[in-house]
Amino acid sequence: MKATRLTLQARAKINLYLDILGRLPSGLHAVQTVLHSIELADDLELELRRRGVSAELLGADIPTDDRNLACRAARLFFQFTGINGGVHIRIMKRIPVGGGLGGGSADAAAVLVGLNALCGTGYPKDALARMGSSIGADVPFCVVGGCASGEGVGNRLRPLPPLPKRPLLLINPGAQVHTGEAYAALNAPLLDSFNLPPFPERVKIRNGWLHDPFKTGAARNGFEASVFKRFPQIREARGRLRSFGAAALMSGTGGTVFGVFKTEAQRDRALKALRSVYPFAEASAFWSPMR
Repeated sequence: MKATRLTLQARAKINLYLDILGRLPSGLHAVQTVLHSIELADDLELELRRRGVSAELLGADIPTDDRNLACRAARLFFQFTGINGGVHIRIMKRIPVGGGLGGGSADAAAVLVGLNALCGTGYPKDALARMGSSIGADVPFCVVGGCASGEGVGNRLRPLPPLPKRPLLLINPGAQVHTGEAYAALNAPLLDSFNLPPFPERVKIRNGWLHDPFKTGAARNGFEASVFKRFPQIREARGRLRSFGAAALMSGTGGTVFGVFKTEAQRDRALKALRSVYPFAEASAFWSPMR
């Protein structure tokens, strides 16, 4: 009997490196980034229905209409495949909303992967990634997972070997940074979309996180300066993680910062001290589908 229900996890991502090159004629921004999946995840359950797309969410107060990327992904899947069907989506949110961890994109990617399995359409992940690129720049990476560099608007991906499972600590001081506002604050120069510079440093950046990412120049987030001006509490959170010996950086457009520790004991000491200070403090680790 064919399954009509599936549970799966939508993994968050962090940006180990993020440089904004400028604005494209389309209005989008060209970036160079290195992304890595982490263990933190939303829990999803998909249940096929005869028609329509609906959703319910626990753990966050966010829309359940087409402003929700998971719902948009479901509608796109049925439109693309021509399948006359529907789905009900249940999401337990664990990834902070507006936190720079790709929570909405991860949910959308999980819906595409899940419906592909439930409906037996058999699309390879690269096809699902291309499908998801119209929903959001991070969706293709969230479909594939692991470690990769991103170019263009972030959706031209090249795989990289995943990093070892080192302990992470995620801190969010309660700041929701809207992606559009973060890009607008940059006042980035206009670029010619046909002459974007290559990204030759992607392997060096990934390898830099195996040693000292700040000494090697691997750690960079081009949004930090402008975001910190509006949200000094995010800068403070990053500083607290560094004071515990972590290599710490803001992820995406914020407001979550992550710290990479050498040992779990070091990470756990920081977590014990900071969990009462911040509304979100979560232990995690690098994750890859190959593990």
